[in-house]
Amino acid sequence: MSSTPPPARRLPFVSARPPGPVAARHASYEEQRAYAVIGPSGVGVSTLLRVVHEESRTPTHVFGPVRGEIDWAMDWTRAHEHGERVIFIDGLPRDAGDVQWLYDSRLVLPWAGGGAIIRVERDAVLDVDYQARLVHIEAKARELSLPIVVIRNEDPEQAVVALLSESGIVS
Repeated sequence: MSSTPPPARRLPFVSARPPGPVAARHASYEEQRAYAVIGPSGVGVSTLLRVVHEESRTPTHVFGPVRGEIDWAMDWTRAHEHGERVIFIDGLPRDAGDVQWLYDSRLVLPWAGGGAIIRVERDAVLDVDYQARLVHIEAKARELSLPIVVIRNEDPEQAVVALLSESGIVS
């Protein structure tokens, strides 16, 4: 797999800071790909993730919906022990601090590092609070050169295929 993304998806590299040291808690984060999946309430993020998890032939694990602290050491180890290679985090990041945490924890890294922040949207859903937070989330992701992918959930079947494709589960 090439470490260079398609040019149309590349974000400008704005941060001179390289990724931090490898964080390992019972299992190496380097061995798995993590995708943080966000969207306003009612857009269908949890449903989309459930379907992708059920339809995937690649072992996957879904954390969430994320509320409060998660015992990442235990959860990541459990996912690793069950052979899950792709991790989806439902409902995170909620703010710019969560974006920084995803980067510092090495769950989502700049393009060559793997993973992405995936934003699910649907025309019929408008959440003003979410839209305000999204501005800060995307600004922080751009600052850290983290990939952001947008998936439209107007057609659930196409959204499932897009999420499977973007996460590298199918080509």
